[in-house]
Amino acid sequence: MPFSTLLSLRRGRNSTSALQKREALWGYLFLLPAIVFLAVFVVYATLVGITRSFCDWNFMSLNEWKFIGLGNYVRLTDDPIFLLTLKNLLAILVGKLVIQVGGGLVIADILHHLKSLKRVLRTIYFMPAVVAPVAVGLLWSYIFEPDMGLVTKLFATLGMSKLAVPWLSDPVLSLVSIILVDSWQWLSFPMVLFIAGMQAIPEELYEAAQIDGANRYHLFRYITIPGLRTITSVVIILVTINGIKLFDLVRAMTRGGPYYHTETPSTLLFQVGVEKYQLGYACAMATVVVVLCLVLAIIELGVLEHDED
Repeated sequence: MPFSTLLSLRRGRNSTSALQKREALWGYLFLLPAIVFLAVFVVYATLVGITRSFCDWNFMSLNEWKFIGLGNYVRLTDDPIFLLTLKNLLAILVGKLVIQVGGGLVIADILHHLKSLKRVLRTIYFMPAVVAPVAVGLLWSYIFEPDMGLVTKLFATLGMSKLAVPWLSDPVLSLVSIILVDSWQWLSFPMVLFIAGMQAIPEELYEAAQIDGANRYHLFRYITIPGLRTITSVVIILVTINGIKLFDLVRAMTRGGPYYHTETPSTLLFQVGVEKYQLGYACAMATVVVVLCLVLAIIELGVLEHDED
């Protein structure tokens, strides 16, 4: 090969390398604002919260704190209200996972196989997700209103007197109402993700299975569900994180009542930190919630990976 040809090839490679470096530099520059935002408002704030969880710190003296070691965490183990919020959170997570993951998967499968009105029904199902949770909570609090609410009148008309009661004043039904309303609002989110995953499954698999005599159940059980394992793991983790962060819907519907039976760690954290000015104790609660979120995510990923193997 002539020397001039080798020289031109080397120059071409050098120019390509320089172009790649320039593009990478511009990419980092565009990412810089997001990196700074995350560093300041997420990483730094989290580290400050963890360190302050070991201190006696309140709003009355923001610049002064006293190190008390594990005092706030010991207090958490003896706090019956906080322990009740963990039980409530467990019930909420179980309800959300069953309704939103299971229901979202079933609705997604139905919509995916529809020949007509597919886009219209997707839009209708997704409409609650674009409404602010506070507005949803206020709307449903009127629907559950004991005297003029639609729910009470409906069950009274059907002769179901045991359910024709003030739902938001009952310790059990109030928590059930939170789960149902939250699932009603966010059911469409898993549904959209499942539909996207179903569109990536080759149609040839369904056609071959139908030729072999597979019915609708067999297609769903042996093709759709295995093809959605990755999407399912993502949906489960997102639904779990959303349940742990549940705050505004509870504040709008029940404010944690009756008698803390719908209180969640997030709403209790707000009460302790903002309304009662006990910032150190609130930081300890927040740290426990973050650790709980990480532990649940790791467990869920481990179980899902084990199922895939």
